[in-house]
Amino acid sequence: MHRAGTSSLAGSLEAAGLFLGDVHGRGQWNPKGNRESKVLMRLHEDVLKANGGAWHKPPERVTWSAEHKARRDRYIRRRVERPLWGFKDPRTLLVIDGWLEAIPDLEMVATVRHPLAVAHSLQRRSGSESFEPWLELWLAYSRRLLELHEQHGFAIIDFDLPADAYQARLTEIMAQLGLQPPAGDPAFFEASLRHVEPDPEPLPVEVDRVYLALRAAAAGAAGDPPTSAVAGGGTRTVHEGAGG
Repeated sequence: MHRAGTSSLAGSLEAAGLFLGDVHGRGQWNPKGNRESKVLMRLHEDVLKANGGAWHKPPERVTWSAEHKARRDRYIRRRVERPLWGFKDPRTLLVIDGWLEAIPDLEMVATVRHPLAVAHSLQRRSGSESFEPWLELWLAYSRRLLELHEQHGFAIIDFDLPADAYQARLTEIMAQLGLQPPAGDPAFFEASLRHVEPDPEPLPVEVDRVYLALRAAAAGAAGDPPTSAVAGGGTRTVHEGAGG
């Protein structure tokens, strides 16, 4: 989910050695960059548009055209020689079936953040008066994330953990992926990146249910390895920052 800590997760894994390629650097809403590929962003938006949706208007069903699959496959071929490569785009939650078709053992890592913190952050970024549509968007993405986690069982990190606990969990995930935390370098994650804190007000019943389920999944996954994957060409492919 957008504004859920996906950039922090992706940037941390990239700093530990995960190859992301040419990605966005510093921006207005991400001081350290959102770590997303323009190529994949365009591809995913095109897939969503072809299905009558967009990142903020998830379509009910998503199918990939032959042209979209060809663009996906070109992206994969350009990375096949990398021992460990990945990509980050919250839209992937909406188009994941096309990736699992190409890489059935795709290794996923996800993040979850308090729904109101996400909704208020998106509201501020969009300049809209109401945050309710953004809360509904959080729910749409997060239901899909929960469904995927139930099917595939992968690591989830809670972006609202205290800074030390968050960094410790990042280190666990890095080890599970065969990555090494950068020695001597400052961590990519900084608590100051959290521009919006969780709101104490009650959540709608369904939002609360999904949020608690994802937090339980994140807590229960600690110490357990995510699904191992060996993609074509002997490389391991990671999609991180998917949700929450």
